[in-house]
Amino acid sequence: MHREVHGAVRAAVYLRVSTEEQSREGYSIAAQRDRLLAFCKAQGWDVVGIYADEGYSSATLDRPQLARLREDVKAGRVNLVLVWKVDRLSRRVSHLAALVDEFDRHNCAFRSVTEPFDTSHAAGRAFLQMLGVFAEFERELIRERTRHGIHQRIRAGHLHGRPEALGYRAPGNGQVWQVDEREAEVVRWIYRQYLSGVGSLRIAQALREGVPGLPSDILRAEFGHLSPHSVADRVRWILQNPIYAGYTTLNGDLLPGRHEAIIPPEDWHRVQEIFASRRAAGTILGSVV
Repeated sequence: MHREVHGAVRAAVYLRVSTEEQSREGYSIAAQRDRLLAFCKAQGWDVVGIYADEGYSSATLDRPQLARLREDVKAGRVNLVLVWKVDRLSRRVSHLAALVDEFDRHNCAFRSVTEPFDTSHAAGRAFLQMLGVFAEFERELIRERTRHGIHQRIRAGHLHGRPEALGYRAPGNGQVWQVDEREAEVVRWIYRQYLSGVGSLRIAQALREGVPGLPSDILRAEFGHLSPHSVADRVRWILQNPIYAGYTTLNGDLLPGRHEAIIPPEDWHRVQEIFASRRAAGTILGSVV
């Protein structure tokens, strides 16, 4: 059974906000802290510790300040853990139950400022479990909405994420990727060489040694510090990446992107056919492809 606080209250204020929550809701650590400290002052409680995990998801208990709080509870330095909402401690029912049981074993109470419950009786414990259920449900809804938003953006032609892609500049903030013409010259040369029958390792060696007509500063910066085989791996990545043909991808499907293609789509598809035929022939070795 949950322990009630007897005698002087030694309160620990626990705060958490994930990166996503802060960007979406402005649900800051500072706002939680100010409200919880004001609540403790109104109750006449001594605050013996403030534990703030900023940028940590509720999906895991592997949080540095939560670990410190649990150690202080076990050592008897804390007899009340206070949060703004139950979901600050966890959005998983199993995690929430385990933490509350752990606090109970060490004679430490658990309370939420905004959700009145009393776990000293069955109805209160059931209410806490229901809060945990709804927190977990909300977490799953957030994940679904995030996935849906990503899918909608991809279907609208946006490129998800910001990987480095030679030949493009990714300005961010939802803006369309822009072609860097000097880098794009290198990408086009790689495709021309491959389509003419030159293998990826030979292309890599040429890039490392320098190619007349291509910007030498870009070749040095992009390939000069890598081994031939590492450059060959990157060449193959460039040759197989549909971004260069103006596509974006969703679950393996090619969709038209909003960015400008560097390589004609027909050339990109021809390159993929060559890769497929060489795989089928069992000759997809670094020196051949």
